[in-house]
Amino acid sequence: MGLPQQSSLPGEIWAVIPAAGTGSRMAAGRPKQYLPLNGEPLLMHTLRRLASHPRINNMVVVVSADDDRFTDIDLSGINAMLDAPLISVPGGTTRSESVASGLQAIIRRGTTEDQPWVMVHDAARPCVRHDDIDKLVQQVAADADGEGGLLSAEVTDTLWQHDDQQRCLQTLPRDQLRRALTPQLFPLTRLQAALIQCHAEKFQPTDEAEAMCHAGYRPLLVLGNPDNIKVTRMGDLELATLYLRRQAEQELPTTRRVEVVVADRSVEGAEMSSEPTRQP
Repeated sequence: MGLPQQSSLPGEIWAVIPAAGTGSRMAAGRPKQYLPLNGEPLLMHTLRRLASHPRINNMVVVVSADDDRFTDIDLSGINAMLDAPLISVPGGTTRSESVASGLQAIIRRGTTEDQPWVMVHDAARPCVRHDDIDKLVQQVAADADGEGGLLSAEVTDTLWQHDDQQRCLQTLPRDQLRRALTPQLFPLTRLQAALIQCHAEKFQPTDEAEAMCHAGYRPLLVLGNPDNIKVTRMGDLELATLYLRRQAEQELPTTRRVEVVVADRSVEGAEMSSEPTRQP
């Protein structure tokens, strides 16, 4: 069950999903977002998890210019949960360029709000919980400075800084560190301006929060669930399968959007998959 809606962001929220990466570390012969997870592409799990959240209004997926797989995905179930059909646009050579392309698509589309918000989420994080999205939206909404925020996780291991010979120099204080997760939520115009500044100054941010910090903002770090993993290596697919199963056992849908089980033959070897629909 989500947190009580004590505060809410004004305006609509667009989800932007950078999915232009090649997944080179997976060495799987195809981009990792198209690897099968529970019988369907990993990307479909991510899109469904976002589209089924009632606070997300619309969605942009940024794909590689030479992507020939995305158009084969049946998005009818995803589109049924959004205010308008999902948009796909070509990305750039870096994450920040791809996100900037997604923001431009939103602006070209035209929005009904003076200040829409953008929720950037990794295509390879299919396990994000609705409760964590609730927390992110509520805490960012409660922040009077309006500088946005991101999900994060506590650092539980000892962290050593090392020299160029891989020898220990000193430990880093864990109580002052967080692992960055996604989604990351910012006002569209501020994030766009931050990315423009980074590109103009030839600064390459690792994520949207770093771009915002480079522009002088200080986003909130919102504590999320550590099972919101990013699938990076082959072993992570098995772990994501486990987490999705556990989440399904622990939670029942409580939003206006629910999932029903239908056959999905679009993925080789698939028997059944979850296809969402809007609850009357």
